[in-house]
Amino acid sequence: MAEGAKIDLREKADRGPERAEQIERAGLELHAQIEERKEAENKLRESEERFRLLVEGVNDYAIFMLDPNGLVASWNQGAARLTGYAAEEIIGDHFAKFYLPEDVRKGLPDRGLRTAEREGRYEAEGWRLRKDGSKFWTNAVINALRDSAGRLYGFVKIARDMTERKRLEQKVRENEQLAAIGGAAAVFAHELGNPLNGISVSLQMLYRQLVAKNDSRDAQSIEVLSSVIKEIRRVGLLLDDFRSLAKPRRLDLEPTNLADLVAELLAVESGHYAERGVTAEQIFAPDLPTVMLDARRVKQALLNLCKNAVEAMPEGGKLTIEARLRDGRIEIDVADTGAGIPEDFPVFEFFQTTKEYGTGLGLAIVRQVVSAHNGGITYRSEPGKGTTFTVWLPLDLKPKP
Repeated sequence: MAEGAKIDLREKADRGPERAEQIERAGLELHAQIEERKEAENKLRESEERFRLLVEGVNDYAIFMLDPNGLVASWNQGAARLTGYAAEEIIGDHFAKFYLPEDVRKGLPDRGLRTAEREGRYEAEGWRLRKDGSKFWTNAVINALRDSAGRLYGFVKIARDMTERKRLEQKVRENEQLAAIGGAAAVFAHELGNPLNGISVSLQMLYRQLVAKNDSRDAQSIEVLSSVIKEIRRVGLLLDDFRSLAKPRRLDLEPTNLADLVAELLAVESGHYAERGVTAEQIFAPDLPTVMLDARRVKQALLNLCKNAVEAMPEGGKLTIEARLRDGRIEIDVADTGAGIPEDFPVFEFFQTTKEYGTGLGLAIVRQVVSAHNGGITYRSEPGKGTTFTVWLPLDLKPKP
């Protein structure tokens, strides 16, 4: 073997222990890095688990994840409490399930996602649906979620139940409107009512005289008079509605059994309903307590709702009055199987009606009665299938001193 080769081998042999030490050090460093990474991953998993448990345990807010298409990917306790859906019932479904049908037709769910995708955030308030079909008012925020490369991988939605705040706001507006219309109604009814009564009495006397003469030449005059008298009666009904709005709102409270009150109402009206081909059904929960109400006024409000329902079924149908306890109050549904209310129709505004001879004040009177009881009224309707008005009344109403 050449001398140079021997020297090279000796040098390599001399460096062998050093090389082994370097490899050992590198191995220890790699092991330490692996352990550090494992520890970091464990801490990350623990952090993610703590965050998941925190989110899932929140009861006051609905917090849930959506995939890029709007399908529910996670669900916390607050969402279950707010909507009535358990996680296994909703994960994988589209979040549009909570929107009113008319809002879905308008494309509101997709509009919210696209706005959040474009701007990073979307906030809105509106009525949403629970699993049982009841409505709640919510404030919701949708935030877009993106990875480090900026790719959209989903959304997070945070929603809060604002129903009580909405009801209080509506009640304030209703009270202001009713106070204004009540004052005007008192003057209007007084100024117009007296001369109208005099005209009506005079025309009826003339009508009876012409009929008694039995002269064929008076036939056209009799027909005209008959039409005029009918129109005066219609105006009289309008004035009666005005007088109802103008009456003092002080309540005459007494312990009232709502089931008995509705049964009395239907007993009186059932013959009229039957003539129009309408069947009526009363469904009351057996645990409904006696409540403090102005029985006469509540009965009138329910009668107005039933009258509207029956008139919405000119070809006949079914009227259902159903009551139940919910969230410390009594809810009463008055439902029909009639034509329904056109979408976006301002049903609670004064003088708005879908009926040919309606005054547009019946629901205003209902609202006045309900508001005086610290209650509220909402409705849901589907054209061609019917309408349901829901009145809610508190259980703990106390007489005012």
